[in-house]
Amino acid sequence: MRNLLVIASLFFSLCASAQNTCGATTFGGPDVFPWKQAQPFPWTTIQGLWKVQGNADFILKIRVIRQTARIKQLEAEIYSREESCTEPKLKGVGLVTAFEKNVVRINVDNKLIKLAIFDSLDLEMNPAMCGDRVMAISMIDLGGDLDSPFVSPEVQYESTNMVLKKITSSLDLYCKKRN
Repeated sequence: MRNLLVIASLFFSLCASAQNTCGATTFGGPDVFPWKQAQPFPWTTIQGLWKVQGNADFILKIRVIRQTARIKQLEAEIYSREESCTEPKLKGVGLVTAFEKNVVRINVDNKLIKLAIFDSLDLEMNPAMCGDRVMAISMIDLGGDLDSPFVSPEVQYESTNMVLKKITSSLDLYCKKRN
């Protein structure tokens, strides 16, 4: 039950981070990003630590685990600085499909995460504030324990859409202890 509370807290906190720092607003609901306009995925530079713009508590650690001519995979872990930086709250393996070769899909604990790079103009963002290219992420809740007070049939399959900002290419995650 405690694990379910942590996951629900993480998901709802991500939902609350709707305003990002580069001046664009992301919205809940169906996929709002133009996934068909995703740019070629940056496999050589994706590895590292990323944060949700406008919410520094959640860190996404991305590590390329397989890259061949036929298969490309990455591992994604989501950490909460507020709770603990020693164990990820969510963890999964991402891959690309022939249908959307520029979009990485990651399945973590009944949530589908879609990750892609976009031209900032395709997302109607200001390139001067956001940069020419923007990392966008959607977390789609695929449903869960219906007996939980945090999951109701009305909110299943809802999507949270966010913009990420790279913190570092290093995979070392350090968190300061709070008093």
